[in-house]
Amino acid sequence: CNDGDLYLLELVSNSTLEGCSNVSLGVSEIVQGSGPDLCPLRDSGYCVDDITDLSNGAPFAYEISMLDVGTPYYVRVSAHTDESFGTYAVSYPEFAVPSHLQPGAPPRVRLVRSEETTITVEWDHPIENGGSPVVGYELWMDDWEGGNLFKVYDGTSDAKTTMFTVAPDNAPYLESGRKYQFIVRAINLCRATDDDLACYSDFSEPAVFTVRSPRPPLAPPQALRDAAGTSIGARGIWGDGSITVNWMRPIDNGGSDIINYRLFMESPDGNVTQVLLPVDNTTIAIDQSETYTEVIGDQLQYRHTMNYLDEGEVYIFQIAAINKRGRSGWSSPLAVVCAERPGGANISHSIANSTGRYGLIKPTVMDVSATSIGIEWDEPLDRGVSPITGYEVWMYPGAPLNTQADPEPVKQEIQMIRSIVDTPVSEVQVLTITNAQTGGMFRLRIRANSVIGGDIDSTTELITLGRCNATCLTDIIQDAGGETLGNVSVTGPKIINSSHAYTISFDHYVGPLSALAIEDHSLVDKSNSATWYSNVVRSVKGTEPIRGTFTVKYDGYETPALPYNINAYELQRELNNLESIDMVEVTRERSYNDGYGNGDNFGAFVWTVTFINVMGDLPLLYPSPGRL
Repeated sequence: CNDGDLYLLELVSNSTLEGCSNVSLGVSEIVQGSGPDLCPLRDSGYCVDDITDLSNGAPFAYEISMLDVGTPYYVRVSAHTDESFGTYAVSYPEFAVPSHLQPGAPPRVRLVRSEETTITVEWDHPIENGGSPVVGYELWMDDWEGGNLFKVYDGTSDAKTTMFTVAPDNAPYLESGRKYQFIVRAINLCRATDDDLACYSDFSEPAVFTVRSPRPPLAPPQALRDAAGTSIGARGIWGDGSITVNWMRPIDNGGSDIINYRLFMESPDGNVTQVLLPVDNTTIAIDQSETYTEVIGDQLQYRHTMNYLDEGEVYIFQIAAINKRGRSGWSSPLAVVCAERPGGANISHSIANSTGRYGLIKPTVMDVSATSIGIEWDEPLDRGVSPITGYEVWMYPGAPLNTQADPEPVKQEIQMIRSIVDTPVSEVQVLTITNAQTGGMFRLRIRANSVIGGDIDSTTELITLGRCNATCLTDIIQDAGGETLGNVSVTGPKIINSSHAYTISFDHYVGPLSALAIEDHSLVDKSNSATWYSNVVRSVKGTEPIRGTFTVKYDGYETPALPYNINAYELQRELNNLESIDMVEVTRERSYNDGYGNGDNFGAFVWTVTFINVMGDLPLLYPSPGRL
């Protein structure tokens, strides 16, 4: 157990040593020992752990977490008995380097447009990026009816392109009237020890489309009941119930944009109601009060509420999609009872303020014997107009008594979802011109296409080398970039030998910029033996606040794509719609980097999820960050 750089042995006395001259003893270190690394979060302060649960038997396993990507780690194991610790051997392999993983498979390819001789498809980013940003995509297709697959689009270094048009010039097997299978996979750079090694995701599920003129779309998937939007209205008033349904767009739009959906509802008496719903008016609501809101419409589900329904009755819902060529078939029917859960299903208010609407049932202990306890309870005051079909009884062995200090010893599971982002920084570039004569002139091209910062592609007026100081260059760049670029600060030129170096900070622009480029110049060599050249070095890459979408998984079920700044009510709604979750409450707060609520949160939030009517130590929610 004596590992690491140890203290030197201490000689207490050498008084019994004898010799014909002076006798002395000394201690020195020949090899410095290697010990465990520092782990400040552990009580000991070192990366050491004691494993005492040996019930599963050999081989024993242990997971080491909270490691840094790209750092090699060496591990040793020593057995312990009553006689202390034994010796250890070198692990195999000798060390391991944590790396990112390959991305998850993207969703299925969708049809955007089809013509007699071309077909345009699109795809979405995967919800799992493996911990490393996706850098590109490959689109593959077959050569007709499940034949050989070939790569029709190679976007290895283009993560922004998620749409491609297949035509005879890039797909020689393409023929009008034939069906083709499309799959896509994502690419990242996941190996910490090799920055250039591409890692490929699994392919998406295949999608089959026909090359032909547009036609009516395929039917959408079956609609789903929305828990939060289904209500029996005010108690004691008949006919003010409401049912809300959600649905997703079809994978095949017929080759033409979907412009409307038609909602079909059949009442218990056989009456049919149809509602035409323009696409722009049916998307899920998001929190528009936050800065940097980004909506990815195709990934957000559609929703509509039917009002003035009879409580306790069953209604049938179907959805059809409409494009310029006509209407699709109806989706599979969905039967919904206009009812709520016992005690009220509307949980838009906190449980502390509306316990009367939760149907809280307090059992009464009636009989206690040596081996049994008898209890009884009453029906909830509010059954939600649906018949009670049964009860669920929970017992908590070993729960402590209710006390004044802890009146609720049985705890509800509370979990936290938190988004974290580093404080965004502004882009800084260093422009250096070497071996050019003073007085030569040049222009700078400024380019950027950040989602938040905006698009820029402009060229400055002429700049004279050696005669344009920092203030001059600042004004010229700001004039060229305009309001989109915003304020710029320049230092320099720093002149060393034959080089002029300008440090340019893009203080206002949000996001990265392309490297500045010299254009339309009259720069000449300083001498016959010194050829002029220039280079631009990015010293700081501009970053952005959080944007995009994420999903939440729980026990095998997953929400649709959620905006990065989704409000508490909408997240609560989507979680309650999962089949694996019965009832939760959600609150949301801003997440600040300093931990004290100061400054900007840069799009980061904390969602606190309380499980209302499922007890025990529950599995963790899993937020997927791949599209943030």
